[in-house]
Formats: sequence, structure tokens, C-alpha cells
Amino acid sequence: MDVISNNHQQEISSLSTKLTFLQNEIDNSRAKITRCEDDNDRLKMSISNKDRRIEELTREIAILKEDLDNSQAESLRRGNTISSLENQIANHLATISHLEQKSREDENTRRKLHNTIQELKGNIRVFCRVRPLLGKERLEDNVCSFPENSRSLEVLTPEAGLVPNKQV
Repeated sequence: MDVISNNHQQEISSLSTKLTFLQNEIDNSRAKITRCEDDNDRLKMSISNKDRRIEELTREIAILKEDLDNSQAESLRRGNTISSLENQIANHLATISHLEQKSREDENTRRKLHNTIQELKGNIRVFCRVRPLLGKERLEDNVCSFPENSRSLEVLTPEAGLVPNKQV
């Protein structure tokens, strides 16, 4: 029985060692599981944070897209306005050019008319020129008369007995 007892003792010792070894492995496994669960919790938290950040960025992208669409619409509207204003400028420049041409033509016409008027004034003066009286005419009475309140001249001729001849 000693042998059996010895065998049992050895077997108990062996099982005891095995039990200790397995308990250590269980403790190590539990610690590993705890670390894995902690890692899992951290990763879940990180995923949750990333999901929230993705949602924020998605909203921000939507806002930016809307801003971009508004900016593009505003740019298109301003482009149309610029095009319209450029057309108006071209029309105004054409009108200015036309009016400048007409102004030059009118100025030339005015100059021609002014010169004609000046020439006619000169001709009228020449037509109405009065010469000084000659010696014989000075001796005669009333060779010419200037009626009152009139801008005319009466010339009297000696043949007709100093009767008014014409009015100028």
C-alpha cells in the first residue's frame, strides 16, 4: 500500500502542480480577457467618437455643398449682370460715337453758317457804304436827310429839285 499511497501521492502532487499551472493559465486568460474587454471598450468608444465625427463632417460637407451651390448661383448671376453691363457699355459707346460724329457735323454746319452770316454782314456794309460829300455837294443844301426815329437815309437828287430819291 505504500506503493499505492506513493503513487497516489505522486499523482496528487502531479495533479496539484497541474492544477496550479491551470489556475495560473486561467488567471492569465482572465487578465487577457479583461485587457481585451478594455481594448474592446476603448475601440467601441473610438468608433463611437469616429461615428460622431463622421456625422459632424457629413453635416459640414452638406453645408459647404449648399454654400458652394449658392456661390455658384451668385457667380452665374453676377456673370449675367456683368454681361448685361458690358452690352450696355457697348451700346453707350456706340451712342457716344454717333453723337460725337453728329456733333462734329453740326459744328461744321454751324461754322459754315457763321461764315455765311459774317460774309453777308460784310456785304451789307459794303452795300450801304457812304462816301464823303464832294465839294459841289457840300454847297448844296439837304443832299441827304436822316428821318427821326428811323434807321434809314434819304438821298435827295439835285435834278428833281432836291426831292427825296430813295430810302436806304
